[in-house]
Amino acid sequence: MTRKIPLGAKLQNPKKLKIKRIVFSIVGILLAAGVLVWTGFTLFKGEGYGKAELEEYASAALPEADTLKPIKVSSDDEQLLFAYKAENGAGAALVVTAEGYNKKEPITMMVGFNPDGVIQGVKVIDQHETEGIGTNVVTDEAFLAQFAGKTAEDLSADVVAGATFTSEGILSGCQKAAELYSSLQSEILG
Repeated sequence: MTRKIPLGAKLQNPKKLKIKRIVFSIVGILLAAGVLVWTGFTLFKGEGYGKAELEEYASAALPEADTLKPIKVSSDDEQLLFAYKAENGAGAALVVTAEGYNKKEPITMMVGFNPDGVIQGVKVIDQHETEGIGTNVVTDEAFLAQFAGKTAEDLSADVVAGATFTSEGILSGCQKAAELYSSLQSEILG
């Protein structure tokens, strides 16, 4: 297919050559697209959130923090997505997933901790709960504020009537984040 044809020579089967070129072009395009998609997912997973997003999330989850810096931790827990450390020593924030009412798509949330392991705040980053019921819970500042000031030992919450699974999902996410923080505290704050 790549062999040069002398000027003026007659092709043996020009249709066959054209089909080969089309097939090879399609295969090449599909391979290139696959590599780009895979690389994009890998880069997104490894980098975390941008500066503007972190400032927005941290303002609710860890209000005392000035800037959050990503920290690599040795945990292989699938619920832990990212760990961040406040550069001013205000504590750390963990981004975890939790299962709410929607079993197919988890709730993604940031939970902020002071250096002693006390929850400073919770910010729901992404959710796919039932519109008007579960979505009201994840945006309800009063509901999310009840986690502030609690540690892993005294963590509990009043569930919202009609949105029990979503409420319990956020509670379980906070519990998971508190467990992870207590096991990774020295590594994160290092």
